[in-house]
Amino acid sequence: ALTLILLLDLGLVVMSFLLWVRMLFGARPRVWIVAGLACLWMNYFPLLEAIAGREVELLELWLITGAVWALRKRREVLAGAAVGVAAMTKFLPVVLIPYLWIKRFRTAFWAAVATMLLIAGLAQWGLGFQHSVTFNLLAQEASGDILPSSYPNIAISNVLYKMFTSFTPQEPPPAPLYPDVLRPIGIVLHAVIVIACGWFLLQHRRSSLLEVETALLALVMVLAAPHAKTYYLVFALTALSIGFAACLRQPHVLSPLLKIAWGVAVVLSGFLV
Repeated sequence: ALTLILLLDLGLVVMSFLLWVRMLFGARPRVWIVAGLACLWMNYFPLLEAIAGREVELLELWLITGAVWALRKRREVLAGAAVGVAAMTKFLPVVLIPYLWIKRFRTAFWAAVATMLLIAGLAQWGLGFQHSVTFNLLAQEASGDILPSSYPNIAISNVLYKMFTSFTPQEPPPAPLYPDVLRPIGIVLHAVIVIACGWFLLQHRRSSLLEVETALLALVMVLAAPHAKTYYLVFALTALSIGFAACLRQPHVLSPLLKIAWGVAVVLSGFLV
């Protein structure tokens, strides 16, 4: 069973990669361009971690990528269904649903909502949300009932926690500052990220930068989550792939500082997590 899941995950990664190549470079890209982007993907640690762990984020990455491709093809029902399934897989992609409304993809929006309601109804009837590990974990962390004690947790609140206390992965010590100081700071930072992203999207609601805006939302999914493991950064491959394409297609437009920033982002998210 694990081997079958591994093969399915590899297939999802390949399909996601090929769709991004198609969207960024067209139907017939040069071989060296495909090889360069493949080198980035194949050496990106969060992706390798997700593959090794058979993580469901690979399915979400494929669904989000497929949704962007479907929107480009004006297949809104398909795009909305993909977003709805992704949102009900692990909740994070729910940020894409208001985005569909902002961008006036109303058919896609209602398709996503209908898909979510259908899956939620079936899940409640068959399993019950009270038995969802993800739902219970998010509820506990949102309420502050538990400390963000997992070392690989890269959520902002946990980053602050690790900055102000000596951290032992096996037995994390209590952090006196966490409940009263660090957690409120983390909540404020989460809110700032979401509000800034919403303002940006509203200002560019008539643009056609679907890939860029989806990549931005993919990053927000990670940064604004109350609990995020290192392999969640697999979603950053969307933004890094766009940066790779921009460096190749418009090198004269990007300043040296932006190119350096892209390289630093690759190293920090892909190799030093």
